[in-house]
Amino acid sequence: MGKGGCVNVSAIKLTARKSAANEKPREITPSFLATKNSIGECWIAYDGDVYDVTRWLPMHPGGIRAIMSAGGQDATSVMKSLHTPYTLKNYMKRVRKVGILSDKTADAPKSAQADELVKKRKNKLRSDAILKDFNALSDKLLNDGWYDATPLQYW
Repeated sequence: MGKGGCVNVSAIKLTARKSAANEKPREITPSFLATKNSIGECWIAYDGDVYDVTRWLPMHPGGIRAIMSAGGQDATSVMKSLHTPYTLKNYMKRVRKVGILSDKTADAPKSAQADELVKKRKNKLRSDAILKDFNALSDKLLNDGWYDATPLQYW
């Protein structure tokens, strides 16, 4: 007979990953982020950081569609307008950060780059208008006290 599957744990050496603080964060381009918009792999950008929210999808109180609508893109303005600052601070630290959002774009042929530049400028104007609206809504909701819980309202 053997030892019943006993292992000498004193012989096992556990080592933590070193230099995590010294490593340069992975830069993720918007075009690469845009490919991560499926239920199997969903990433979002929030305040310049990129997060893998795939495991959070089934647990999100607003449902999978709420996150999937922002999957593969910068969701900062949407998240700030729909969540309290406390909620964002508390929950975003629990989500796996995969890198930082980069402004770099991949090299492409010149004519394709020109077309892409025109598209980006149009999208930027549209995004800026939407961002401005969401920020105004977020500020209004915060100032009007929509996120302040008062227990007597529930009785």
